[in-house]
Amino acid sequence: MEYNNRKAFHDYEIIQKWTAGIILEGWEVKALDANNGDISVGYCRFVKNDFCLSYSKISPLKHHNQDDADHIKDRKLLVNKAEMKKIEQGLKERGFTCIPLKMYRNKGHLWKVDIALVKPLKNYDKRVKLKEKDIKRQNERN
Repeated sequence: MEYNNRKAFHDYEIIQKWTAGIILEGWEVKALDANNGDISVGYCRFVKNDFCLSYSKISPLKHHNQDDADHIKDRKLLVNKAEMKKIEQGLKERGFTCIPLKMYRNKGHLWKVDIALVKPLKNYDKRVKLKEKDIKRQNERN
């Protein structure tokens, strides 16, 4: 199972990418396997001294006890110190943010998150990008 943030490639200019592990509870792993996740509205931030994925939604399964399930909570990301310093420096700069691009299971059956330091695109940049894409597509057809 794989979750992609397709909107990110349209709305943002990607500056740098990293891969991070994510700490999940048992019911969250089962819910992700059952396709009950959404990372498109999430973003990464520092909470106290932890680097977390915030506002990514993992809905519990129907037969799961709903009382203890907080499906929009901060989930700790596992990155090494050098990467964490680079991300922190990037976030301190004006206009940059960190978002998840993709969440997937690796070969060892662990859930991983591809995160990126990004800068929002202006509307005219998006239009130029779409025009270039259309021109490229037309040239391939001919």
